[in-house]
Amino acid sequence: MKLLFVCTGNTCRSLMAEVLAFKIARRLNMAEKLEVASAGLAAFPGTPASAGASAVLSGEGADVGGHRARRLSAEMVNDAGLILTMTAAQKQRLLRLFPQAAPKIFVLKKFAEQSQDADDTPQFDIADPYGQPEDVYRECAEELARAVEQTLRQIQDSD
Repeated sequence: MKLLFVCTGNTCRSLMAEVLAFKIARRLNMAEKLEVASAGLAAFPGTPASAGASAVLSGEGADVGGHRARRLSAEMVNDAGLILTMTAAQKQRLLRLFPQAAPKIFVLKKFAEQSQDADDTPQFDIADPYGQPEDVYRECAEELARAVEQTLRQIQDSD
């Protein structure tokens, strides 16, 4: 399965989710069955990872010095088996841009928690740490890791 994480700029949240998903997938013996990528709805292509994301991910043993932001494309949407956004607003924007992909677009945290709430509400949003102190990035990474692990376990259980 191809898993695509989407945020705004692809320098913080979606990048951290991608790296954490790869790490968690290896731990769960899923790495060979899963392809993980990330992109941003308003990314400036070529922008490096934010300093906070780089610092937090290096603490996880990941070097993202070579990361360059990618803007979401129709090809990425078409190729993905599951698309997970960081916020309800990002999901709604994706649905407007790619209505045909609706069955595979979800808010990460809502999907992870298997919430049956009818509406996507901000309670499931993962806040953008951009420009915040490193401890805010660390908290964001911890929140992402929990949601990503829950998501990967659901995928594993459905196989």
